[in-house]
Amino acid sequence: MSAVVPGRFEEVVVRSIIWGLIGGIYGGLFIGFKELISSLGYAGIAVIAAAALAGAVGAAFYGSIRVAVLGTLAGLFSGVTYLLAIAEADIQHLATLAAFCGIVVGFIYGTLRPAVSGALMKSLTGLVSGGMAGALIWSVTSLGINVNDFLVAGILAPLTGTFYIFWMFKVVDNLQCKLPLPLVGAIVAGLLAVIVAGSVWKIQGALLNAVDAVTVQSQNGSFGEILACITSAIAGGAIAGGNFAMIGLRWLRPD
Repeated sequence: MSAVVPGRFEEVVVRSIIWGLIGGIYGGLFIGFKELISSLGYAGIAVIAAAALAGAVGAAFYGSIRVAVLGTLAGLFSGVTYLLAIAEADIQHLATLAAFCGIVVGFIYGTLRPAVSGALMKSLTGLVSGGMAGALIWSVTSLGINVNDFLVAGILAPLTGTFYIFWMFKVVDNLQCKLPLPLVGAIVAGLLAVIVAGSVWKIQGALLNAVDAVTVQSQNGSFGEILACITSAIAGGAIAGGNFAMIGLRWLRPD
């Protein structure tokens, strides 16, 4: 038997942990986006759209975690403030406010820091990768094959990650974003702010509807499904990450 490569076991463990954590984040984002998009009347394409958005958000954090955090905080702050201040809230007004806040903080950060350079291209790559993975799942379900969200999340997380890393090598490594850095920061942070503010809107509506025991029980069941999807995505991501480490696939380098 061949000798064990020094450090390979540690590499497999570390990569499994990181991919598992990323998978858990992806699984939570996917199920949240899927519920939100379905509630807006687009249930037919919810899997594709949710997978694409979850991939884009995860890639934004990888491309420039600081600008992604700023966009998330802008969406959270604007969403909570708006819902507390306005009695008859409107989702379009909320989205406009969140986009404005995200654009402002992203523009300022992009002016001050060059680390935002890869965020937009990587977010677009994540969007395409997630959309491709979601389209594969949609094509299976369109054939009449029933696949529950638990299994979907466990498949989508590693599948999106696989598409992402190979698209990263072929596209983003050879395609430089020509937009000014302040504009890149503004676009990424603005989009993230709108997504987060929309999530705040959805959560607020769910809480307001939970007024009786039946509804509360239904909400608890939904939370259980979300946790199951996150767990499945963690497992799928960990397995994929460990396998990639075993075959020696190189790490991606954040900008």
